[in-house]
Amino acid sequence: MNDSTPDSKVNRRSLVQGAAWSIPVLAAAAAVPGAAASPCSTPGSATQTARGTYTVIVPGCATTITFSIDGGAGGGSGTAGGSGARIAGTLSLPFSTTARTFTVYVGGGGQPRGTTTAFTSTGYGAGGTGGFRGTARDGGDGGGGSAILLGTTAIVVAGGGGGGANAQSNGTVNPVTSGIGGSAGPTPQNGGGGTTGTTTTQGGFAANGAAAGPGGGVQGANYSAGAAGTAAPGGTGGAGGSIPNSGVNGGGGGGGYAGGGGGGARMVSAPNGAGAGGGAGSNYVGGGASITVASTTVSAGNGGGSTGGSGRFSMSW
Repeated sequence: MNDSTPDSKVNRRSLVQGAAWSIPVLAAAAAVPGAAASPCSTPGSATQTARGTYTVIVPGCATTITFSIDGGAGGGSGTAGGSGARIAGTLSLPFSTTARTFTVYVGGGGQPRGTTTAFTSTGYGAGGTGGFRGTARDGGDGGGGSAILLGTTAIVVAGGGGGGANAQSNGTVNPVTSGIGGSAGPTPQNGGGGTTGTTTTQGGFAANGAAAGPGGGVQGANYSAGAAGTAAPGGTGGAGGSIPNSGVNGGGGGGGYAGGGGGGARMVSAPNGAGAGGGAGSNYVGGGASITVASTTVSAGNGGGSTGGSGRFSMSW
């Protein structure tokens, strides 16, 4: 909602051993049934919906793996954050006498307006932070990217959504609206622009392939530009612009293969001003040595809304 008056990389938790910082290994049947490298006569699967970095061991005799993976959604503010991308398809691999070890990143959802808790949108490319008002977020954070890697090679990356922005007005200027976060889908979207009367605040730009998205706006008097994302691989989203001590703040860009830019923030005539949404992170489908990614579909995954939802993944063979 709009104000009426002016007013951190991935936790690597273990599912099989007590070391709290280690990578969760989805090979323990008691923790995730079917995730162990079992004989190919026995189907296997692995699923996770919590942000983090996981290891999935697949028997070498499994030559077809179906998968679905979502990027994290952007956090909301006066407007909604953007959805993370959902990529589903099939990996085709040659027969092997040894098991294969995949690393899977699940991107965290962006924190929404008003939160003071620790940054959560980690992933394969973290989301950017929204603009702050004092010690609390005012623009939503971008969502983190999710990815499937074999060794250090990214096979599939689902981008995170951009964070929503906030605006404020004393009622003398209309309309005053904040921009929505860009959604990461088949074509990652730019962040929505904010409006203050006839003046527009520029949203962050979506990442395009390996190229990072620029931030929205140009730094200057009463204009705080969003920061650019970073380039592939594993690009982070840019931070949203912020007008100090006000409710005029941009959303953070989404992470992904490359990161989206943060939305700008513009004070037109105090206390009237608007922030713009962050751009989405980009997706990637590439395969690797002797790996083919087939039958792929890309769509908008988990919705943004007021609270950015975490990414997820599932694999079966």
